[in-house]
Amino acid sequence: MVLNHKIQSSSSSKPYLQSYETKLYPKGSVIYTKGEKINYVYIVLNGEIESFLVKNKTINTNFILKKGSSLGLMDFILNRNYSKTMLAK
Repeated sequence: MVLNHKIQSSSSSKPYLQSYETKLYPKGSVIYTKGEKINYVYIVLNGEIESFLVKNKTINTNFILKKGSSLGLMDFILNRNYSKTMLAK
């Protein structure tokens, strides 16, 4: 289960966190993929999330996120698209 915060743009064109909702991602579900426009910042409420990159047609697991971890926060702060793919484990 992941808590996600919707990102909105204000008239000053700087994004900010507007609201939140709780969503359950079944095992094996992709939460977001590398290169997607950032729409949410996530917080893991329970379960695990796997972060990975695909290089030379090989999947490389970077790390496993657990309860209390955030997803997409650094991408949000740096105002860029998602930099990794995240998968519910």
